[in-house]
Amino acid sequence: MKTHTTNYTNTFIAVAEDCPALQGEIPPVKDGDKSIAAMQS
Repeated sequence: MKTHTTNYTNTFIAVAEDCPALQGEIPPVKDGDKSIAAMQS
């Protein structure tokens, strides 16, 4: 069975034309605990 991954490299991901967001934002930290992604940035 092939392993599935969501690690996209060298990939252009377009935003939908009807998306209401003006820019991306970092998700808020929950309960004061830092996620692994937040600790690596």
